[in-house]
Amino acid sequence: MKKNISFFYPKKTGYEINLVKKVLDSGNFNDGNLTKLFEDKIKKKINRKYCICVTSGTIAIYLALKANNVNKSHEVIIPCFTYIATANAVKLTGARIVLADIDPNNYTINYNDFVKKITKKTKAVVTVEVNGLSPEYDKFINICKKKKITIITDSTEAFGAKKNNYILGSVGDASCLSFSPSKIISTGQGGIVATNKKNIYEKIRILKQQGLKKTGSGGGDKFYNEGYNFKFTDLQAAVGLGQIKYFEKRKKILRLRNEIYYNLLKNLNYIKLSEYNENKLWFDINVNNHELKKKIQLILKKNNINFRTFWLPINKHKIYKSNEKFPVTEKISKTGIWLPSNFDITYKQIKFIVDKIKYTINNFN
Repeated sequence: MKKNISFFYPKKTGYEINLVKKVLDSGNFNDGNLTKLFEDKIKKKINRKYCICVTSGTIAIYLALKANNVNKSHEVIIPCFTYIATANAVKLTGARIVLADIDPNNYTINYNDFVKKITKKTKAVVTVEVNGLSPEYDKFINICKKKKITIITDSTEAFGAKKNNYILGSVGDASCLSFSPSKIISTGQGGIVATNKKNIYEKIRILKQQGLKKTGSGGGDKFYNEGYNFKFTDLQAAVGLGQIKYFEKRKKILRLRNEIYYNLLKNLNYIKLSEYNENKLWFDINVNNHELKKKIQLILKKNNINFRTFWLPINKHKIYKSNEKFPVTEKISKTGIWLPSNFDITYKQIKFIVDKIKYTINNFN
């Protein structure tokens, strides 16, 4: 049996082990000095004033909304095409989720549909930077300023990416990153909220540590604020710091991989590529024929080539079920495939993958 070509996996650098050992030897595993150092490293990468680590990207989005006073009396607009965590984070606030369709070229929230969905109850929008792609933010910033709508960016798949003059993760009232296993930097789980507003940072800092304004002793602490236990740990920060050393190298690997895939796939019949961005986290294709897509998936499986199909639209999940139509989201969701995009993938492997896709297209009747 041929060795699997993996879709993606977290990759260690070797620096993590000594850093984790130092934390273990210190006897202080909790959210401490290494977490603060990790936050400082991240904020410099995305050009933000404040960063605060939390337990996941989902909780990062929730706390960003909560700190901006989103509650059950409000509506929050999100794209229909996103991982379900985006919707779940909004649901935690009690706000009503309003779905918008997406742009067919970059899979991010469609500006015109967003504008149509704005009501007097609209408090925030969560723009999702799908796979390192993003909307044209200038238009969103202008109308949200006029309508007093908070912009939270779900940048969980966009750490290290840029769009025009924007570093993704630097836009809006707050942006949220993820360090789960399928990301450019992984700490197992974990996330971060980044903002330029000190008051938002302070609110989240209090919310994530049970409502404490200052780090206390535990026994006689008095709590005057709402709060939860969403703290990061120095064990996770040690892993993150070990990986951040290779951040620029990993970005270079992504750029080279994306360029190879793009040049080999760009002229194939039935295959549509999304907007090109050298910083895509995973490389994707759209197969504009349902039967052909099934055949491509079959041949990839037969050759131990791992891939992922695109997410279901949010309104197709039972918990968020609705009959509202989102034509672009529904089409993209049915046609999309994320191809193997791990950090160790070689030109030979990419060529092998593309050759299997070409073979299937050439023999498709």
